[in-house]
Amino acid sequence: MDFIGGNKNEENICACYFICIAIAGVLQFCPNNKPIDSLHSKLSFEKAQRQGYVVVGPPGLANMDKLEKFYEDYLNKTSSSVALARYTDEGDPIFVDLEFNGEEILYTYDNSWDGFGDRIKE
Repeated sequence: MDFIGGNKNEENICACYFICIAIAGVLQFCPNNKPIDSLHSKLSFEKAQRQGYVVVGPPGLANMDKLEKFYEDYLNKTSSSVALARYTDEGDPIFVDLEFNGEEILYTYDNSWDGFGDRIKE
């Protein structure tokens, strides 16, 4: 398994994670032309992990190396993408997709599977 657990790169990975989450948080409030259909199915934490999502939730963190790679690609101005699945306390997924074309990041937020969310897809 790909869980964070006391390695020497943990600080770099955590910093990378928080930078991407901060970017996602800021971009969430940017205007968007129209909602999109969900590109994701309702996945369990374990299935999302196996499918390569960066996963955050009550069970912990998984596949953080993919987020670190995205951040490195961003710094090197190399096209890249990463899919994140954040799980609520109730176990519902909220998806964030980040696509970097070498110049700008396209951000997609989808909480349509969150039973207590506003069903936002942007």
